[in-house]
Amino acid sequence: MQSDDVTRPIEILSVLGVEEQQSLRAIVEHTNWSLANYDRLEDASAAMREREPSVVVCADRIETFYTWKDVLATLSKIKNPPQLVVSSRHPDDAMWSEILNYGAFDLLQTPYEWQEVIYSVSAASRRRIAAENEPTRTGAPIGSNPPGAIELVECESLDEQHRLEFRLSEQLRKAILSGSSNGLWVSEILDQLMTFSVVHFTTEETLMVRQGYPHIAAHRAQHDSARSRLAMLDTRFREGDRRAAFEILDFLDSFTREHIPTADRDLAAFLRNTARVETPAAYNAPAPKRANERAASPGASVTNIAVKLSARK
Repeated sequence: MQSDDVTRPIEILSVLGVEEQQSLRAIVEHTNWSLANYDRLEDASAAMREREPSVVVCADRIETFYTWKDVLATLSKIKNPPQLVVSSRHPDDAMWSEILNYGAFDLLQTPYEWQEVIYSVSAASRRRIAAENEPTRTGAPIGSNPPGAIELVECESLDEQHRLEFRLSEQLRKAILSGSSNGLWVSEILDQLMTFSVVHFTTEETLMVRQGYPHIAAHRAQHDSARSRLAMLDTRFREGDRRAAFEILDFLDSFTREHIPTADRDLAAFLRNTARVETPAAYNAPAPKRANERAASPGASVTNIAVKLSARK
């Protein structure tokens, strides 16, 4: 939770039953947020277009015939739509995964808990601001957008590592396209990017094991597939195939655009709704050996890579 979460103005629109409306309003009254409640989806839909709230909070079932999916369908027709937070009396893993996969931001259990509401709504608001100011990537070559133009998952340690990955990729792309005669520079940046990928995957997997993440097998399988592909491309580059560096960039671009908004977002939501972990112990752990058994450079860690990258600016 950030220090300005309750003082920063956030406009919320809710589509909830009477009891949930009262519970949410009791929390909002102690913040600098504004709240407009609606009982009927038809009225709420018109208000979403007119008021342009930052966050919409809705029940999993609305009136007799509607669900949160109908709310999401309405939001999909709005340019830069509000983020949707769904609430339910009986949430489970299946509902949680379905809501995230459909594109909603979070799932809250009712009766509401103050800390959960503050965290979820403020994080959803930040996501909308980021979408406004930093459009997501749309197939452009990796590194062609600013380092901040990435999908945020609202888990600070993961978002920071994703930003660093894009910055390293941008540096590598610029070095290659510049036609620099300094081949050692390209090799060094590539080495840092490859080492970082191992550190990042290890960090996420340590978090998943420590917090009992239920989808660890599927998530780790994606990491293993990426490790194998990166190791093969890295070996080709070290053997003199300079095209492999471009292929590494293309692969990371494709992988991150698919992996971050789905698997990493699911993991981040689990962390938000359980332990609220932000700084894992493995964050600065020395990197394990690369897949081709070539030892990582001394002091290889996320922090050290970031320091080197900043020095090169």
